[in-house]
Amino acid sequence: MRRVTENHGRRTPGVDRVTWKTPEQKATAIGRLRQRGYRPQPWRRVYVAKSNGKLRGLGIPTMRDRAMQALYRQALDPIAETLADPNSYGFRTHRAPADAIEQCLMALAKKASPPWV
Repeated sequence: MRRVTENHGRRTPGVDRVTWKTPEQKATAIGRLRQRGYRPQPWRRVYVAKSNGKLRGLGIPTMRDRAMQALYRQALDPIAETLADPNSYGFRTHRAPADAIEQCLMALAKKASPPWV
């Protein structure tokens, strides 16, 4: 719930025009989050002007869909971390570009390593 209601998009409603602002609304929403029978709603489409004058489309999910996505992420992240390649660094929690650079330096510092990547 905290991930959904305390980020920058907390005031942006989805297609249902509902936001969770008060503690009562948040408590009610928590009680309605069920795995069985969950069907995501369509996303609200908003177009934002780019610097070159064109428009970029954004899809905005409902608050309920954001909360379900956060729940699924919390459930699947530990499984993905145990099964993932130890040398992959893209879009992984607690991994940074500096970790990837350090791994490259360690691999290239060996005597029999290739001269470049």
